Amino acid sequence: MKLALLIATLTTYTIFSTAQTSPVLKSGSYLYYGQPYLEDNSMLIDEAFNQEAGIIQHISNMVVSDKMLNYSYTQEIPLVSHKHQLSFTFSYAWLKNTGQYTRPAGIPASTSGFGDIMLSYHPLIAGKHNWALIVPRITIIFPTGNAPSGFGNGGWGSQLNVAVTKRLSKKITAHTNTGYTYIIHADHYLYERNGTPASRYEKNIASVNLGASLVWLAHKKMHLLTEYILSCGKRIGDDGHLINDQLMTVNPGIRYAFDVGKVQIVPGAGIPVNFSNGAFESAGTFFYLSVEPCYAMR
Repeated sequence: MKLALLIATLTTYTIFSTAQTSPVLKSGSYLYYGQPYLEDNSMLIDEAFNQEAGIIQHISNMVVSDKMLNYSYTQEIPLVSHKHQLSFTFSYAWLKNTGQYTRPAGIPASTSGFGDIMLSYHPLIAGKHNWALIVPRITIIFPTGNAPSGFGNGGWGSQLNVAVTKRLSKKITAHTNTGYTYIIHADHYLYERNGTPASRYEKNIASVNLGASLVWLAHKKMHLLTEYILSCGKRIGDDGHLINDQLMTVNPGIRYAFDVGKVQIVPGAGIPVNFSNGAFESAGTFFYLSVEPCYAMR
C-alpha cells in the first residue's frame, strides 16, 4: 500500500512539474508552427536567433562585382546560453579596377586591404515562445582598416541594430532590422596622381539603416529568400562638406543545409542589386558559407 502511494505521489509530482516547466505554445508564436530544421543568418539581414550553448557559428561572406571583391568572416559565440552572445567580424577587400575609383586629384595607391573590425553583443529580449523574437545588436567599430586607401572609416564608431523575427506561417518567416551607426572623426582622402594622399577631411558621420527579408521554407533543408536593405545618412564630399547619401540593395537568394556528424554546413548564394541615391549602381554575386560545429559534450 505504501509503495503504491509512493508511486502515485511521484507520478503526480512529475506530471505537475512537467506542466509547470513546459511553456504553453501561444498562437502566432515562433514555435506554434513547429521547430524548423534549418535556422541560419540571412546574407545581409540580421535574424533574431542566438547560438545555443556549445555551438559556435563560423560565417564567411564573399561579394563579387565588376568593381571589387569583398570577403568577411564572422564568428558567433554563445555566452553560457542562447540568451547572450558575442560576435566579431573582420573583412578584406580587393579593388578589381582602380580606374573606376579615380577621384579628381588621383586614386589611392593600394588596391587591397583590411576593413574595420566589429565587436558585437547580442542579448535576447524576446524568444521563440513570444509573438516575435527580438535580438538587438550593440557593436563597437574599431578603426583597424587602411583608411588612407579607402578600406576603413578612419575613426571609432558604434552601431545599434534591432532584429525582429516573426513566423507568419509554417512556411514563411519575416525578418526586420532597424539600426543607427555613428562614426567619430571619419576620414575622407584626396589623392595625388601617383596615389599618395594629398589632403584629408575629417567629420563625424551618422546613418540610419532599415532592412527586411522574407524566407520561404521551400524544403526542410532549403530556403528561398529575398532581402531588402536601405541606408540613409551623410558622407564626406570632395570639398569637405557633408552630403546626403542613400544606398539600397535588393538581394534574392537561396541556402541549403546538410550535416556532417556534429557539424551543420549551410552554403548559400544571392544576386545583390545595388542602387545609389536612386540610380542603379552595380550588381554582383553573393556567396555565403556557414559552418556550425557542436562543441557541447553529449
